[in-house]
Amino acid sequence: MEIGKSYRALRHDHIRSLQSGNSSTLHHPDEKINQIHKALNSHAISANPKILELFGGFGNLTEEYSKLGHTIVIDKDQKKVAHLRSKFNDVEVIKADSFIKIYEFLSDRKTFDLVDADPYGFPNRLFPHLFLLMEKSLLFLTVPKPSVNILNGMTETHLTCYYGQSNPSLEDIIGQISVWGLCHWRKVELVDHLDLKSVWRLCFSVEKVKATEYTGVKNNPKHIIKELDPKFFFDL
Repeated sequence: MEIGKSYRALRHDHIRSLQSGNSSTLHHPDEKINQIHKALNSHAISANPKILELFGGFGNLTEEYSKLGHTIVIDKDQKKVAHLRSKFNDVEVIKADSFIKIYEFLSDRKTFDLVDADPYGFPNRLFPHLFLLMEKSLLFLTVPKPSVNILNGMTETHLTCYYGQSNPSLEDIIGQISVWGLCHWRKVELVDHLDLKSVWRLCFSVEKVKATEYTGVKNNPKHIIKELDPKFFFDL
C-alpha cells in the first residue's frame, strides 16, 4: 500500500487502471448495448441515423452504432484513436477533446439523431449546449455516482456549480438535465436508466419544441410595434 493514500484514493486509482485497460467489469458493454436496443425499440429515430459518439474509448459501442447508421466517434487519446481507425473502416474517427469538439459542430449547425457521451468523469461540461445538436433524438449518458467518487474540495465544488449541491441524487441529476434541455427549448424525458455499480447509464428522448407551445404563451400582435416614429431617433 502506498504511504499517504487513503483506501478510497487507492481504490480510485485501481478503477482508473481498469478503465484504461478497457475492463468489461467497469465499462459494461453488454448492458449498454441491450439498453440501446431497448430504447430504439420504443423510440423511433431516422431510418438512416446520424450518430455522434463522444469519448469513444476502445470502441465498445462503436461497432453497434456503425450497424445503425453513419457514426462519428471522438476521443482525444492517440492510442484509442489508432485502435478505432484500425478496427472500423466505415466510421469517421476524430482525434479531439469531446468537450471542445462539440462547439465546432454547433458552429457548423450539425444535428444528430443519437448522441452518446460516456466519459471517464462527469459529463456536466457538455451542458446545456450539447442539446443544440439534437432536435428529435436519443441521448445516452454515463454519469458517475457522486457517492463512490472521492468527494474532495474540487469534486464538491464542481458538483455544486452544476447541481447546486455537492452530493446530488439520481433524481437531482435527471431533473437538472431536463432543465438544461429547456435552456435551448428541448423537451428532455427519461427513457431508461441502468445502475452499473459505480455509474448510472441514462437514456433520454430529446425533442425540439416551440417555446410558445411548450409554455402556452401566445404572441399578441397588438403588442408588437410595427413601425417606429422617425422622430424617436432624433429625440435621443
